[in-house]
Amino acid sequence: MTMDEPKIRYSSATGEVEVAATRAALRRFADLLDSEGGRVAAQRVADPAPYEMCLDGIDFVPVADGEVVFRVDQGVGLLVVEGGSSRVAVLAKNIRGLADDGQSGEHLHVEHFPEHFFLGETTLPIVFRLM
Repeated sequence: MTMDEPKIRYSSATGEVEVAATRAALRRFADLLDSEGGRVAAQRVADPAPYEMCLDGIDFVPVADGEVVFRVDQGVGLLVVEGGSSRVAVLAKNIRGLADDGQSGEHLHVEHFPEHFFLGETTLPIVFRLM
């Protein structure tokens, strides 16, 4: 693990996830979303507060078609992202925008609301924070 890997913290009580990452790490995640799937490793922090736990990485599982859904697989300690390529491309573009144009500390909330154009109803709320 390197210092350039994201820090992923999760609260099972609230279902919230934070992905804190450098510009380079956010770009790698966006590139992963534009690919055929795979995993990005994460670094652990000593104290995940105010969250309950750190996750070990992000798995991207492309599906033939469908909305983007974030879920946590606590059994393997991973944030899992599933979705069809056209909808995942919108997420990748938003993450790349944060990496390219954001200021340190800026964040991007990715949360479902009724009739959301790319997120599925069962998705966990995610905050991407630029370190």
